[in-house]
Amino acid sequence: MAATLYRLVFALLVALAAFAAGALDSSTIRCVTAGANENNSPTPQPKSSSAQSKLPDFAKVQKTVDAHFAAIRGRKSSDLISSSDVQAIFSKLREIGWAVRDEDKENLLQQVLDDSHFLVQLLGTPTGKTFMRKVASQPQIYDRLERISAERDGKQLLRDLIKLPNAEQLTAKKPGAFMPDLAGLLPMDAEGKSRKVKDLQKPTGHIYTADALLRRLQELHRQDLQRVEKQPDTKTRAAR
Repeated sequence: MAATLYRLVFALLVALAAFAAGALDSSTIRCVTAGANENNSPTPQPKSSSAQSKLPDFAKVQKTVDAHFAAIRGRKSSDLISSSDVQAIFSKLREIGWAVRDEDKENLLQQVLDDSHFLVQLLGTPTGKTFMRKVASQPQIYDRLERISAERDGKQLLRDLIKLPNAEQLTAKKPGAFMPDLAGLLPMDAEGKSRKVKDLQKPTGHIYTADALLRRLQELHRQDLQRVEKQPDTKTRAAR
């Protein structure tokens, strides 16, 4: 850079000297000056198509998601999430340079309970939050609660259950001896027998917590990275 500048200054001084001697006119001086300004400007480095499409690394994505939930006063990491949380996160991810594809957003939102879902509403109450934080460590607890909420009389059962001081003992995947599971707490059927709830002990496939959401976002992020890497470099292709 310095050597180039010295050469340009030298050329300008030579031109000025020639002008003073009458060998050059003012238009030539202007051409030399313009050349000096042009050559002295930093040459912009072209960006490859992959650089322009580069996604933020996943560490930044995780930090953004963590910051969203940390900003919600009184929230615990194992609390149930809902659709409004995910919508807000999509907007924040766009701000850091990752626009999640519309198709992926739609699919992900279908895996999260809507804000109006009974379980979201119930566990959002003070009593519901206390209950939720007692049982949140139990494997697949939200799956079981969702399945029970879809059963006849299931919603009323959960309304009553959250008020019990020993509720966590009744919601366990494998309750203690002589204790019924959640299905056993439902009113008996017309024949006076205990009810059975299909797939009660199996996952629903839904996303209930921030950790589960992050795992799904990591999958989508990896897929988007692969798409970016497969995109042809348009400038290289044009040169060919």
